Amino acid sequence: MRKLVLLLFVVIFPAMVFARDGKVEFRTVALEIGGKYPAEGFSVIRNRQDWERVWNVCLGNNKEDGEFVAPPQVDFSREMLVAVFGGRQPAVVHSIQIKNITFKDNEVIVEVEKEGPEDFIGKPMLNSPYHIVAISKGLTGAKFIVKGIPGEIMPQEITLSSIE
Repeated sequence: MRKLVLLLFVVIFPAMVFARDGKVEFRTVALEIGGKYPAEGFSVIRNRQDWERVWNVCLGNNKEDGEFVAPPQVDFSREMLVAVFGGRQPAVVHSIQIKNITFKDNEVIVEVEKEGPEDFIGKPMLNSPYHIVAISKGLTGAKFIVKGIPGEIMPQEITLSSIE
Protein backbone atom coordinates (compact mmCIF):
# COMPACT_ATOMS: atom_id res chain seq x y z
CA MET A 1 0.00 0.00 0.00
CA ARG A 2 2.82 2.39 0.84
CA LYS A 3 4.41 1.88 -2.63
CA LEU A 4 1.08 2.55 -4.34
CA VAL A 5 0.59 5.83 -2.47
CA LEU A 6 4.14 6.93 -3.32
CA LEU A 7 3.65 5.99 -6.97
CA LEU A 8 0.40 7.96 -7.17
CA PHE A 9 2.13 10.96 -5.60
CA VAL A 10 4.97 10.83 -8.11
CA VAL A 11 2.62 10.44 -11.10
CA ILE A 12 -0.03 12.99 -10.04
CA PHE A 13 2.18 15.61 -8.33
CA PRO A 14 3.69 17.16 -11.52
CA ALA A 15 0.20 17.94 -12.83
CA MET A 16 -0.82 19.37 -9.44
CA VAL A 17 2.10 21.81 -9.47
CA PHE A 18 0.49 23.74 -12.32
CA ALA A 19 -3.12 23.57 -11.11
CA ARG A 20 -2.65 27.01 -9.56
CA ASP A 21 -1.18 30.20 -10.94
CA GLY A 22 2.43 31.12 -10.34
CA LYS A 23 6.05 31.07 -11.36
CA VAL A 24 7.22 28.27 -13.64
CA GLU A 25 10.67 26.87 -12.96
CA PHE A 26 12.90 26.46 -16.01
CA ARG A 27 16.46 25.52 -16.82
CA THR A 28 18.58 26.77 -19.68
CA VAL A 29 19.42 24.11 -22.24
CA ALA A 30 21.12 26.43 -24.77
CA LEU A 31 21.89 30.15 -24.92
CA GLU A 32 23.76 31.53 -27.90
CA ILE A 33 24.28 34.83 -29.66
CA GLY A 34 25.81 33.33 -32.82
CA GLY A 35 23.07 30.98 -34.02
CA LYS A 36 22.05 30.27 -37.60
CA TYR A 37 18.22 30.38 -37.64
CA PRO A 38 17.28 33.68 -39.37
CA ALA A 39 13.63 34.15 -38.32
CA GLU A 40 12.36 35.88 -35.19
CA GLY A 41 9.81 33.90 -33.21
CA PHE A 42 9.32 31.16 -30.65
CA SER A 43 8.72 27.43 -30.68
CA VAL A 44 7.43 24.87 -28.18
CA ILE A 45 9.25 21.56 -28.65
CA ARG A 46 7.58 18.45 -27.25
CA ASN A 47 9.55 15.50 -28.69
CA ARG A 48 13.07 14.32 -29.53
CA GLN A 49 12.61 14.46 -33.32
CA ASP A 50 11.56 18.12 -33.27
CA TRP A 51 14.35 18.90 -30.78
CA GLU A 52 17.00 17.43 -33.05
CA ARG A 53 15.64 19.39 -36.03
CA VAL A 54 15.61 22.71 -34.14
CA TRP A 55 19.06 22.09 -32.64
CA ASN A 56 20.59 21.25 -36.01
CA VAL A 57 19.19 24.42 -37.55
CA CYS A 58 20.27 26.64 -34.63
CA LEU A 59 23.85 25.38 -34.98
CA GLY A 60 23.85 24.88 -38.72
CA ASN A 61 24.72 21.23 -38.04
CA ASN A 62 25.52 19.27 -41.15
CA LYS A 63 26.42 15.58 -40.87
CA GLU A 64 27.63 15.48 -44.48
CA ASP A 65 30.48 17.94 -43.96
CA GLY A 66 31.46 16.49 -40.58
CA GLU A 67 30.45 19.51 -38.54
CA PHE A 68 27.94 18.05 -36.11
CA VAL A 69 27.29 18.67 -32.42
CA ALA A 70 24.77 16.43 -30.66
CA PRO A 71 21.91 18.23 -28.88
CA PRO A 72 21.87 18.45 -25.07
CA GLN A 73 19.91 15.64 -23.42
CA VAL A 74 16.26 16.31 -22.59
CA ASP A 75 13.86 13.86 -20.92
CA PHE A 76 10.73 14.42 -23.02
CA SER A 77 8.70 12.14 -20.74
CA ARG A 78 9.03 14.88 -18.09
CA GLU A 79 10.02 18.05 -19.94
CA MET A 80 9.31 20.12 -23.02
CA LEU A 81 11.30 23.00 -24.44
CA VAL A 82 10.53 26.63 -25.16
CA ALA A 83 12.84 28.25 -27.72
CA VAL A 84 12.99 31.95 -28.55
CA PHE A 85 14.79 33.20 -31.65
CA GLY A 86 16.00 36.77 -32.05
CA GLY A 87 16.12 36.70 -35.83
CA ARG A 88 19.04 37.79 -38.01
CA GLN A 89 20.85 40.69 -36.32
CA PRO A 90 23.61 42.95 -37.68
CA ALA A 91 26.04 42.62 -34.78
CA VAL A 92 27.36 40.07 -32.34
CA VAL A 93 26.31 42.35 -29.46
CA HIS A 94 22.62 41.44 -29.91
CA SER A 95 21.19 38.86 -27.52
CA ILE A 96 17.90 37.33 -26.43
CA GLN A 97 17.11 35.69 -23.11
CA ILE A 98 14.08 34.24 -21.34
CA LYS A 99 13.89 36.05 -18.00
CA ASN A 100 10.69 34.75 -16.43
CA ILE A 101 7.91 32.22 -17.07
CA THR A 102 4.56 32.28 -15.28
CA PHE A 103 1.36 30.24 -15.49
CA LYS A 104 -2.03 31.89 -15.15
CA ASP A 105 -5.51 30.95 -16.39
CA ASN A 106 -4.14 28.04 -18.48
CA GLU A 107 -1.66 30.35 -20.21
CA VAL A 108 2.12 30.14 -20.05
CA ILE A 109 3.52 33.66 -20.21
CA VAL A 110 7.18 33.86 -21.25
CA GLU A 111 8.99 37.15 -20.64
CA VAL A 112 11.92 37.75 -22.97
CA GLU A 113 14.65 40.36 -22.84
CA LYS A 114 16.29 41.46 -26.08
CA GLU A 115 19.45 43.55 -26.02
CA GLY A 116 21.46 45.29 -28.68
CA PRO A 117 22.06 48.69 -30.20
CA GLU A 118 19.39 50.20 -32.42
CA ASP A 119 22.01 51.49 -34.85
CA PHE A 120 25.18 49.52 -35.40
CA ILE A 121 28.16 51.27 -36.90
CA GLY A 122 30.91 49.08 -38.26
CA LYS A 123 31.34 46.00 -40.37
CA PRO A 124 28.14 43.93 -40.15
CA MET A 125 28.54 40.51 -38.56
CA LEU A 126 25.20 38.75 -38.90
CA ASN A 127 24.12 36.53 -36.05
CA SER A 128 20.89 34.92 -34.87
CA PRO A 129 20.64 34.77 -31.08
CA TYR A 130 18.47 32.17 -29.36
CA HIS A 131 17.60 30.86 -25.89
CA ILE A 132 16.15 27.40 -25.26
CA VAL A 133 14.79 26.36 -21.86
CA ALA A 134 13.23 23.21 -20.41
CA ILE A 135 9.97 23.36 -18.45
CA SER A 136 7.66 20.71 -16.99
CA LYS A 137 5.66 18.61 -19.43
CA GLY A 138 2.70 19.27 -17.08
CA LEU A 139 2.04 22.46 -19.07
CA THR A 140 1.37 20.65 -22.37
CA GLY A 141 -2.24 21.82 -22.82
CA ALA A 142 -1.59 25.48 -22.02
CA LYS A 143 -1.56 28.38 -24.47
CA PHE A 144 1.88 29.98 -24.83
CA ILE A 145 2.28 33.76 -24.96
CA VAL A 146 5.79 35.10 -25.52
CA LYS A 147 6.05 38.82 -24.85
CA GLY A 148 8.14 40.76 -27.34
CA ILE A 149 8.28 38.00 -29.96
CA PRO A 150 6.05 38.24 -33.07
CA GLY A 151 4.68 34.71 -33.31
CA GLU A 152 4.99 30.97 -32.94
CA ILE A 153 7.01 28.89 -35.37
CA MET A 154 6.05 25.23 -35.49
CA PRO A 155 9.11 22.95 -35.01
CA GLN A 156 8.33 21.24 -38.35
CA GLU A 157 8.82 24.60 -40.13
CA ILE A 158 12.37 24.97 -38.81
CA THR A 159 14.62 23.27 -41.35
CA LEU A 160 18.20 23.49 -42.55
CA SER A 161 16.95 24.91 -45.87
CA SER A 162 15.68 27.97 -43.94
CA ILE A 163 19.28 29.02 -43.20
CA GLU A 164 20.68 28.72 -46.73
